[in-house]
Amino acid sequence: VLYKDGVYLRQITSYHQQPLLNFEGLLRNAPPAQAVALNEAELKSAAPKSNSSTTNSNSSSKNGSYTTVLQLLDDYKKDDAAADKKYKDKTIIFTGTAEFADKDKAGKPMVGFLRPGSTKPADGMVVCTFDKSQEAAVLKIKKGDTVLLSGKVFGNILFSVMLEDCKKL
Repeated sequence: VLYKDGVYLRQITSYHQQPLLNFEGLLRNAPPAQAVALNEAELKSAAPKSNSSTTNSNSSSKNGSYTTVLQLLDDYKKDDAAADKKYKDKTIIFTGTAEFADKDKAGKPMVGFLRPGSTKPADGMVVCTFDKSQEAAVLKIKKGDTVLLSGKVFGNILFSVMLEDCKKL
């Protein structure tokens, strides 16, 4: 479980799920995050050009699929295996409201997203790691910023969908 404690990003790991669930109950509550409407025009303008004349926010092409943090978390919550088949090892473009931007233990920049409307990591998170060369751009992201990112889906670990090689669009 990844969580933000003041200005520090902390990680709690366990081989058993129950201690993590118990720990989640101890986290401080915060007001619910505001749901942000998806700006489809922004997604379409940032999307790679394809041969088809129309695309929508959940379509797929050879260059990746387009989705939101909520859709990604819902797909993994509904069926891990089906979501892995749809996303794992594929580069996707998605949008969401950032919960934090920080560095991981290895010093790589990362951005985290909670499920819209939730304050609990156990409800689902999306965590993106970036190359160190993108550190300046990533650390400019503030809590509550709506961002458009691309990244390769690594998969679901406990309550978090992990993406790597992310880029800010």
